[in-house]
Amino acid sequence: MWRFIGPLDAASRLVAGSGRWEDVWERFCEAPQLYPGIADLLREPGAGQGKLAFDLSKNPIANEESEAGLRKELLALTGIPHQEACDRVTALDPEHAPRRQWPWAKLGESPLALALEPLARLAKAARSPIGGASIREMVEAFASEGWRCDAAALDALAHTKPAAEAAAIASAVERPTAAGPGVGGGARQSRGRLRSLPYRGC
Repeated sequence: MWRFIGPLDAASRLVAGSGRWEDVWERFCEAPQLYPGIADLLREPGAGQGKLAFDLSKNPIANEESEAGLRKELLALTGIPHQEACDRVTALDPEHAPRRQWPWAKLGESPLALALEPLARLAKAARSPIGGASIREMVEAFASEGWRCDAAALDALAHTKPAAEAAAIASAVERPTAAGPGVGGGARQSRGRLRSLPYRGC
């Protein structure tokens, strides 16, 4: 015998994930764009919020709070020393990496979590400036490894459509200050040094 349940009751069962409801959640995760009302429903106070602590992937509010925290962390990179900026970004990535697999990322609600993956690659690649005493040596160093900085920066900047996210990602990628460069500062310094070298031919 079928029994009608209301939207909030359905949301609570979806959160609990018992029986067939876990199958419903997996179907939602496959293509969350097809079910635009579920995210709003899970934001409702009566949608089993007390049960969400055990599985934050089912909590769009928890994802929003994590994005806000990550935005604050990235904006704080402005003005800190280069190596410290690299260390901070590297440490942030494993914390937020799981959110890239949550359905909210597919709905465009986790742009900073997605941008953090290439930012972490940038932090790793930019730890050391491109070396070389001549244009030839610096070009060879860039062709070997240095290009990874620019590639990672471009990948990160691809997630800058909302203005708030653009500012946060730019703080990590590009914005140098008197106190020191950001994550991308090492590559930037190397390009400046390359321009300052006298051309002696290759």
